[in-house]
Amino acid sequence: MEKPLKEQEIKAVLKEIDVSIPEKQMAKVFIYLIIMPFSGCFSLALLTYFFSSSPIGVICASLFIFSFCGWVTLWVLRHIQQVRLEYKKSIEQIDDLKHQKKLHQKAIIILTKSSVIYTLIIGYILVAFGFAIIYDALNLSNETGLLNNIYLSIATITTIGYGDIVPIGIGRFFASLEMIYAILYQVLAVSVGTTYLLHLTSKEN
Repeated sequence: MEKPLKEQEIKAVLKEIDVSIPEKQMAKVFIYLIIMPFSGCFSLALLTYFFSSSPIGVICASLFIFSFCGWVTLWVLRHIQQVRLEYKKSIEQIDDLKHQKKLHQKAIIILTKSSVIYTLIIGYILVAFGFAIIYDALNLSNETGLLNNIYLSIATITTIGYGDIVPIGIGRFFASLEMIYAILYQVLAVSVGTTYLLHLTSKEN
């Protein structure tokens, strides 16, 4: 039975073949997270807070949710596609190696799988936080405060719904959207990511 690879061994191997490690990939992730939300999506969130007491706030909230969820979904799918291309490129680089080829391949697979998992988790967290902003800005729950609304949003997007904090008024509409999106996210993003993870697992074995 093969011993599990240590993180230091993996990084040492990848330095020899010039493969991006998760830290570099995650740096790209946060660059994208800074650029997009602070443009159109973040502006709509600010407008939602500013017009929270008028119908304009509901319109801004709706535009924010649809645009933000759409962007998150496209970003997750795009990043998984990018990871797949980087994996293919990395595998091609080690084809010419005469020694430790199996070790190199296993290290690349481990890091590729971790990058896909990180991407799927970040997508879930981003959407939950986006809905929490709407609940907080428009006072759409029976509790006030952003932390309480983050808790509500996480309970909603995971379809758990403990019932201690619940949406009220039009908040039920946004909660319904969040639950529907959670299902669509699993169908679109998670299924794509999981399928690729299974493919990598078969390669690793």
